[in-house]
Parts: sequence; structure tokens; C-alpha cells
Amino acid sequence: MGSTLFQLLIAGVCIGFLYSLLGASYALFYRSKRSINFAQGDIAMLGAYIAFWPVLGAGHLTVWTVLVSLVVLTLAAGAIEVVFFRPLYARGPLYVIVSSIGLVFVVQTAILLIWGPQTVLPKPLWPGSIHVFGLVLSHQLLLLVIVSGSLAMLLQLAFRGRIGIAMRAAAENPAVARLSGVDDRTMATLSFMVAAALSGIAGILVAPVSGMSPSAGAALGLAALVGAIIGGLGNLYGAVVGGVFIGLVNSFAVYYVGAVYADVITYSLLVIALVLRPGGLLREEGMVSR
Repeated sequence: MGSTLFQLLIAGVCIGFLYSLLGASYALFYRSKRSINFAQGDIAMLGAYIAFWPVLGAGHLTVWTVLVSLVVLTLAAGAIEVVFFRPLYARGPLYVIVSSIGLVFVVQTAILLIWGPQTVLPKPLWPGSIHVFGLVLSHQLLLLVIVSGSLAMLLQLAFRGRIGIAMRAAAENPAVARLSGVDDRTMATLSFMVAAALSGIAGILVAPVSGMSPSAGAALGLAALVGAIIGGLGNLYGAVVGGVFIGLVNSFAVYYVGAVYADVITYSLLVIALVLRPGGLLREEGMVSR
């Protein structure tokens, strides 16, 4: 019994770090334009398909394959931001949200037409597992924690630098930012592209664990969004805290009550969090509430 609890705990933390990485991508876009891109999970799945497409059934990913796929995804994200979102920023966040919902169907349809409807399980990036005190931890989950945790720390450091300050300034007051020489449109595009890169990395990491399918990104993205909102949307530390929390909840709920009821519990926690603490557990750093 004790070993089962520890196994669930470890699995929950590992998946939670993945949610935190994807949650950070939501936080980036929210910081930039005070809106939510609901297609973030689908962008993650698109990144996974692009990365694994050349090697499906043939071998393991290489560093170059991952880098090339992320470059392709990031450039595509820049074009998507300009076409789908930039014309709508002046109209308000609601228009951006509706556009992102439309983008969900565009990305899912593109995946369906190019790669088909079947679920694909790629080979692990890091095969094998370790056994500690009777517990089994796959190398893939360990890699997920290492990469997600490292990127979260790097992001936090980056946002304390000039680019991070420029992004926050452009989001808070675009007119004043332009007077200071900061192009708010460039900052918005940069935020979207970095968020897409983070999503792509998350998709590549989770694909060997849960598989790839045209609709898999939606469920992944929603779980990460719930974690980001509970932790504090727009706060990178909040994305980590909320992501790990949701990962633990899902891990134990799936085991004890089943996957269907686990989703009910997850979204119920979101409603409770919005009622009791709408701003999340951690306040957004460097921003003024509106």
C-alpha cells in the first residue's frame, strides 16, 4: 500500500512538471496580452508530430531533430500570431480567446489530414527505468522533470532581464512602452513564439508517455490551464505550483476513482479556486491588477 502511494506521488509530480511547463506558455501569452490562447495544448501536440514524424518506427529523436522541429514550430507560431491574433488585440481579450478556439480546430484538422486519426506512441527519448526502494521511475518521466524544471528556472531568470521587463511594460501600457522605444507588437509576437516553443517541448516530452493523436493536445492543454489558473495565471512560479498540484490530483484520482471522475474533480477544483481565490495562489509578479 505504501509503495503504491509513493508510486502515485512520483507519477503525479512528474506529470505535474509537464503541466507546469505548458502552464508557463499560458502565463507568457497572458502576461503579453492579458488573454488566453486555448490552442496552446494543440500547439504542443503539433510540435510533437513535427519532431517525431521523421523517426516514427525508425529510431529515437536526435538533438538536431528536436531543434529543427522547434524552429519550424516557432516560426509557424510567429505567422499564426500575426494572422490570427494581431488584428484582434485592439478589440479586446474576448476576441483573442474566440480566435484561439478557432485555432484549436485548425490545428487539430491539420494534424488529422497530415498524420491521420490513429493514436501513435513514439519510442521514449530516454529508454529504461530506475528502481529505488521498490519503486519504478521511467527515465522518460525523469527527463520530463529535469527539462521542465530547468526551463522554468531559466524563464524566471530571463523575465528579470531587459526582455522580460520590456514584455511586461508592453503589456501594462503599450503607449508608454512605445514612447520608451519598446515595440509592443514585436513583444507580443516574441511572447507567442516563446510560448509555442515551450509547448512544443512539452509535447515532445509527453508523447512517448501518453501517445499522440489529433485531439490529445486539447485535454493536455486544459489540465495545464487549470493548474496555471489555480497557481496564478501570469505567474511563472504559480504555473509550477499549480501544475504539480493538478498532476498529483490527477494521479491519485485516476487510480482511485477512474479517469472520467478525475476530470470532474480537476474542473471542480478550478471552480472552487475561482470562487475562493480568483487571482490564484500566487499573485502575478510585476503587474497591476485591472
